[in-house]
Amino acid sequence: MNSNKNINQTIEKIFLVVSMLVLIYVLLFNDNSNYSNLYFLPLCYFIFFSVLFLSNKHRNTTNYRSGIAYIIAITIIFIRYVITPMTIIYTGNYSGIGVNYNKNDLDFAILLMIIELLMVMLTINVAVFYYSNQGIKKNHKENALKSEIQRTPLNITLIMFTVLSILLISILNYQLLIPQDIFMLNSNFISPSSEEKLSGGIYVLANLIKTILLLACLSLLKYQYDKKLKSRYILLSFAISILYMGMMTSTKRWDMLFSAILCLFVLKHLYKKLPKIIFISVISLMLVSIISISAYKFSWYIIGSLNPMQDIISYLLEGFQAYFSGPRNVAQAIGMKEIFDSRITVVTLINDFLGSVPILSNWINQSDRINIYFNLYNNLSTPSQIIPMVGIGYSYFPLLSPIFSMLCEWYVVKLDYSMQKDNRIEFKFIYFNLTLYLAMCMGFNTQIIFSAFITKFLPLYILFSLNRKIVLRAKQKSS
Repeated sequence: MNSNKNINQTIEKIFLVVSMLVLIYVLLFNDNSNYSNLYFLPLCYFIFFSVLFLSNKHRNTTNYRSGIAYIIAITIIFIRYVITPMTIIYTGNYSGIGVNYNKNDLDFAILLMIIELLMVMLTINVAVFYYSNQGIKKNHKENALKSEIQRTPLNITLIMFTVLSILLISILNYQLLIPQDIFMLNSNFISPSSEEKLSGGIYVLANLIKTILLLACLSLLKYQYDKKLKSRYILLSFAISILYMGMMTSTKRWDMLFSAILCLFVLKHLYKKLPKIIFISVISLMLVSIISISAYKFSWYIIGSLNPMQDIISYLLEGFQAYFSGPRNVAQAIGMKEIFDSRITVVTLINDFLGSVPILSNWINQSDRINIYFNLYNNLSTPSQIIPMVGIGYSYFPLLSPIFSMLCEWYVVKLDYSMQKDNRIEFKFIYFNLTLYLAMCMGFNTQIIFSAFITKFLPLYILFSLNRKIVLRAKQKSS
């Protein structure tokens, strides 16, 4: 626990030092008058982070310690409020896709971002304090008994569900289980979900089965490792994880990144002494895959390029405002509200959530969703751009614009707490999976996060809970 506390403090100190250096950099090299107040983002980050986090003495206790979910959340906040302003100045790219804005618009966007930053940091701080004290009433003896990682139990229900699902998917479209490309996409790649008009439910089911197979195989290998203590079972677990990552290859880079993080997370919990070569290999494959996907997505940009790799990296840096909801994108969301205010209603809010539910989405008016209006406002025919979370809050609740970001960050801490008190490996996996999406509220919107909850978390939570209850009842009957 002390080592975990020291790591957290080291990371926080690094963030503070870098934010101060970036503040100086932005002040010295910003030559765009419209972005003259950009320095307020790293400045406010430095002030809020110093006061609200480093002064908190209740963050690490015997009941809850800020873990990996907490670290990921504050890292993404750091990227948005410190690294993104730096990339704007470094690349000199002040414009981009869609509508551009003047100084007054950008100043208001920066103000909204500062308010969001303050409220998000307060939320995380209060949540950490709450869950630090929440565990005091827990039975410490019971917690000690749960110190060992519990493997995913396999019973006839889980096996039958998996087998029947594989048969169904194989009949409808086997490519959902066997990808065309692994890690690297070529120019002929076609996503199975777009090649044929498959129902969203089948596509979701295919990804659920991949996760079930991953956890089942890793649990079996962990069982053999505990019996024989042979390192080959660690290597086999690594191979299974690589296969899972390969099966998740698509045009969605976040899915690839998240699958790699999840695999490392599970392997680290199953095997305390995980060889460093496994970490290096997974990270290397992830980077190669993300670069390959980027080359596929931006092939139009690097045609005839003498240095495609450098151009891809440069393009990604220029896109930080879009990836992490920079001031320009927030200003676009504000402008969208002014134009479409009469069309944005409670029904739109409902559609934002229900429109992400497989099958049910077929009966939802997809044209009346906030992200559609955002892209229409930016003269885009397809919803390729993501509206910032604070922009969504401003559109529905102008006086409570950070509300959705605050909810996401609260649940990041809640799930971080749940991961620490629950040692069932399958539940650690699904908690952490949802946490990755929630922490990305600094770059994602409500539709993406709620879709992850409905398709990646809820079905597996229900299935694994049912599986555990069946196993428990079987043990009770046998005893």
